Amino acid sequence: MLDLVIITIIDTIRLLYKLVPLLFLGLYFSGVEYRIPKLMKLGILLKPLCSLSRLPSCCSLYFTLCLFNPPAATMNLVEFRKKGMIEEKAIIVAYLVSGLPVIIYIIFFAIGPIALPLLG
Repeated sequence: MLDLVIITIIDTIRLLYKLVPLLFLGLYFSGVEYRIPKLMKLGILLKPLCSLSRLPSCCSLYFTLCLFNPPAATMNLVEFRKKGMIEEKAIIVAYLVSGLPVIIYIIFFAIGPIALPLLG
């Protein structure tokens, strides 16, 4: 029983060691984004996905950030909610629609480096 507790604590520390810097990066990016309005234009990459899902235009930045750093994107979505830019139902829809950019992220950064050597 004690072994399971120790293993759980070690796994939790490893997870937090990897996740906490990404969350701080998301908070930092959100803070910079509100101070420099031109950064909101980065969301133009996935603007069609935002318009197809009938979400506010600020969610396109969330989808674009999901391509590079999903935990930071989630923190960005939390900041949008705190500022009142989107409502609660839109958060659920945005989180579900963000599956497409997250899958692209997983393919490029997790599966891609493994698959490339196998393909020759």
